[in-house]
Amino acid sequence: MYKENQIQILTAGSILVLLLITANVSAPYFYYQVVNLLTTLSLSFLAYKSYINNSQIFTYIFAFLVLLFQPLVPIYFGKEGWVVLDYLTSLILFIYIISYKAKKLC
Repeated sequence: MYKENQIQILTAGSILVLLLITANVSAPYFYYQVVNLLTTLSLSFLAYKSYINNSQIFTYIFAFLVLLFQPLVPIYFGKEGWVVLDYLTSLILFIYIISYKAKKLC
């Protein structure tokens, strides 16, 4: 169970980091909609796993990011705003992955 949980979290986080970094290339609008949907689903999953693992700060951070990325009521930041948000979210995910791995190794 522990190994499966660890693989799910690390896979979701790593794929999401790659998606967000590559979201800043010139692509059709549909691509950005798909990235936002996948980001919303992945962040929801990571928020749930953070809640289960008693990591309240990451639970709140991921829940807030879900509200920003959710596609039902889109929030418009402009291209530059989304680039900053994508990179900031990638950095947060990277920190989460590192802290999760460090916490599980202790």
